[in-house]
Amino acid sequence: MNMKKIFKRTSLLLATALIGVTATVQAQKSPQDMDRFIDALMRRMTVEEKIGQLNRDRRDHHRSGKEQRRGQED
Repeated sequence: MNMKKIFKRTSLLLATALIGVTATVQAQKSPQDMDRFIDALMRRMTVEEKIGQLNRDRRDHHRSGKEQRRGQED
């Protein structure tokens, strides 16, 4: 195998490993970060969206509040 192929494969392997480590570190946020995220999300949600989350059918878990409201208007 020539040096260019070895370098290319090694670079690809290192880049893939770096992406995996970065994703893992971002997924492991502190409880304070999670609290801030939830607080910001709750401030953005309307009362109807909050109630909709409490009353939603588990089969509709992939649909957002906005999509569910649009479906009710049809």
